[in-house]
Amino acid sequence: MSVEGGERLVEQDDPGLYGEGTGQGYPLLLAMLERADRAKPLRSAFWRGWLAGSAYFLIGCWWVAEAFLVDALEQGWMAPFAVLLLAGGLGLFWGAAGALYVWLKPANPLWKVLVFAGALMVRLT
Repeated sequence: MSVEGGERLVEQDDPGLYGEGTGQGYPLLLAMLERADRAKPLRSAFWRGWLAGSAYFLIGCWWVAEAFLVDALEQGWMAPFAVLLLAGGLGLFWGAAGALYVWLKPANPLWKVLVFAGALMVRLT
């Protein structure tokens, strides 16, 4: 479900590449964070955010591998590691945003949306 959320985020952020965006990525991520495990909510929210962010960057940053394919015999082996580590590293910021959202636990539906947007803005700075 988190990977699907990452795919939908890529679709809505870059409508020129993937056709008309569906606009379902962020609401899907918000719904996944709302269903975080009750026993360990911060850990669950972090992993859900990380998985969605990693999928987003894995799908959106595939082009990084192209630089390693210029001299494929010498440097081509590094391409999968570069893309996977880049996506996983950038996904950490999404995981932190998910954990921040669950840590603040807004109750009002309007505040849920505002805190979620604020947590995502914090990951951008």
